[in-house]
Amino acid sequence: MNTDILKMASVQRLTGLLKHRYGKGLEVRLLVDSMMSRSGDNATVSRGDLLIPIQMHGTFLGLARVPSVQDLPATSIDAITEVVRLILEPALYRRYLDGQPVSATVTGESEQIQPGKIQLLDGGRPSFLEDVQPKAILLHSLNPNRINRVAIHLHETTERWAMLRFSDMKSFGSVRELQALGKATIFVEDLLHLSPEEIVILKEFMRTADSEQHPVIVIGSTRTLAELESCQAYPHEIMGELERYNLSLDRWPQDETNLKQALELCLQGGQNSH
Repeated sequence: MNTDILKMASVQRLTGLLKHRYGKGLEVRLLVDSMMSRSGDNATVSRGDLLIPIQMHGTFLGLARVPSVQDLPATSIDAITEVVRLILEPALYRRYLDGQPVSATVTGESEQIQPGKIQLLDGGRPSFLEDVQPKAILLHSLNPNRINRVAIHLHETTERWAMLRFSDMKSFGSVRELQALGKATIFVEDLLHLSPEEIVILKEFMRTADSEQHPVIVIGSTRTLAELESCQAYPHEIMGELERYNLSLDRWPQDETNLKQALELCLQGGQNSH
């Protein structure tokens, strides 16, 4: 069976958040026939359903369907389109590269919940288990100004008491000093700015941090996650966390409203507002 895609944490978050935020489901048709692949790149609303072609690197991967969107404003449909593509494109492309079976349909109505993943409770409200809360988030863009802009938006969607820039800090100090900052946002403008000593501190912080009480580290980079991994300069404690929360901002909407909605959908479902 090809229901394994539903077990991906990112896809489970996506289906739960669409349910919570908009009351909508999600269906994915994997590597459908050539007729569907010629339907074009643009998302369309057909008979009330939102149809979103999923492509990456010139490869058609499938079609996402969000049923009954006729009651939603255009801004919400645009935001849903963006976030569905952001989550499904890399997920389906990894599946394609792995040579997994194709031509199957999966649906977001499934409730195959795995430990540490999203659970739908209280009539569909998403409840995120503790280990799903981010300790660190990677913002990748070739434009540092875009990283800065999204980092500010991200902080504003949380209830954290302050946003502290690494450029204004003398250093990370120690793990204990980081933890003592409480529920703050620490923005590292560029991962390459960290010294080897600070990378060791960040590694230990990732290992011991309590995301409910300690800071979240927002890290910018003009290098992709794959490029950062290939240089082998960062331990798996850091890269593993960044892999879970890795946002490629150059593909995000330019419009402020759609950008904020997509960001909330991606990261804030665990709060009563993603």
